[in-house]
Amino acid sequence: MQAHRTTANILLRVGSFAKGLVYLLMGLFCLGTVLGVSYGTGGPKETIAWLGANPYGQAVFLLLGCGILCYALWRVYEAFFDPFDRGTSWLALYYRLNCLIVGGAYGALAIYAFRRLFRARTGGDIRQDALQIILGFPFGQYITYGIALAVIGAGLSALYVGIKNQHMRDVDDWALTQVQSKWFRTIGRIGLGGVAAVYFIMGYSLFEVARTYDGTEFRGVGEALSYLEGWGWGLAMMLVTGVGLVSYGVFMGLRAWYEKKVV
Repeated sequence: MQAHRTTANILLRVGSFAKGLVYLLMGLFCLGTVLGVSYGTGGPKETIAWLGANPYGQAVFLLLGCGILCYALWRVYEAFFDPFDRGTSWLALYYRLNCLIVGGAYGALAIYAFRRLFRARTGGDIRQDALQIILGFPFGQYITYGIALAVIGAGLSALYVGIKNQHMRDVDDWALTQVQSKWFRTIGRIGLGGVAAVYFIMGYSLFEVARTYDGTEFRGVGEALSYLEGWGWGLAMMLVTGVGLVSYGVFMGLRAWYEKKVV
């Protein structure tokens, strides 16, 4: 059992740090675009690709791929074993289902990093292809509308978590001073606001996919950030979103250190 708990804690901390690094860099790219010093906005895949294009890129692909895989495995572990005793209420079951979905998404991102490590071709956007297939099903348009609502719901959930301080639930408050706890709480709220903004743009793009029956209308994280550039208040919104993403990256890094241990 001790080895079991040790493994879970390693997955939690390494995975949270890796996720935080990706979000931190996405936010910095976003802010860099506003200031005119960045090569452009980018989502998780673009961030990983940028890291790998630098010296020691292959080692970066390996380390970051392993870190993201740790986070994916942690979320799956959390879904099945409920290490923090959330229970079996409907809200708790929804959280655990979300853990599975998030774990699958980050597992796919880890595979992307490993494929880049071995220089495999990544091909087109599998998400757009999948949406086009869904649109071909009976009631496929309504299914896509449902996915859009779910994504927007995830954004609202992120806002709710920040407003209600639920992002502090699994943090070991005894390890924080009062000042640290206040800053930690604030950084987390700002970060969750940035994440919510990206979810809302992705949800809007899914509505467009359903309305036009065109899977290429879908915008992932990177495309959502680029989409902001075309708005009248685009730079201001990118500035706010970039600050939010940087804050979320810092927040996840702090969680990697202060998160409660699995006991």
